[in-house]
Amino acid sequence: MVAYLGKLWIFDPLRLIRDKTKNITTDPNQLGERIEVVVGSELSALVSAFNEMSRQLRKERDQLEERIQRRTATLSQTNDQLRHEVEERRQAILKLEAALKEIKTLRGILPICAYCKNIRDDKGYWQKLEAYIEQHSEAEFTHGICRDCARKLYPDLDLEEE
Repeated sequence: MVAYLGKLWIFDPLRLIRDKTKNITTDPNQLGERIEVVVGSELSALVSAFNEMSRQLRKERDQLEERIQRRTATLSQTNDQLRHEVEERRQAILKLEAALKEIKTLRGILPICAYCKNIRDDKGYWQKLEAYIEQHSEAEFTHGICRDCARKLYPDLDLEEE
């Protein structure tokens, strides 16, 4: 009789707790499932504590999974924004590099003839000022005549009307 009562009140509930614990470790979806408490059992307090622990662990796991999903969504969105910004910057860099290739600048000292105003290039050849500047910059030339030269070259022309 004592052995039967020991089995019924002690060993069976302990085996049930052990089995349920094993099941939870192999299948977390079983978290929160209850063990039925045998009323009057000596182990009812232990079973109740186990049930509460299992319920609380299930709740915490579910909340953790929700937080992970929200954080993952936020990180994914941030990642997409960063990819977009990186692509925009890459495009801007390509445009800047293309613009740099097109930019022609004049720098340094230019050797110029004091009489005819031709410029000597790096290879030692003399070029018209206009041709040299057009080759080495974005500038284009159009020709006209200033008032002083017009007076010298065309003294009969009335320039006062302009």
